[in-house]
Amino acid sequence: MKLNTKLCLLSSLCLLIMIGCSAQVVLHPIEEVDIIRVEQGSVLTAPKDGYFVSDFYIEEVMKAKVQKSNSLW
Repeated sequence: MKLNTKLCLLSSLCLLIMIGCSAQVVLHPIEEVDIIRVEQGSVLTAPKDGYFVSDFYIEEVMKAKVQKSNSLW
């Protein structure tokens, strides 16, 4: 085999291994009814089962970032 062919095969194999070991991030879509703005002191009848989340918490979640791991395992 020529050196270029061996190098191409080795590079392809390394690429497949790195892709297979990478972490996955799953994003779930949010429906309009899942987030409802509620003013303090108002009464709300929830359209779905769930939890109340304060503005402070929403702001903290919006600041969240996904960090990529540096390790291969």
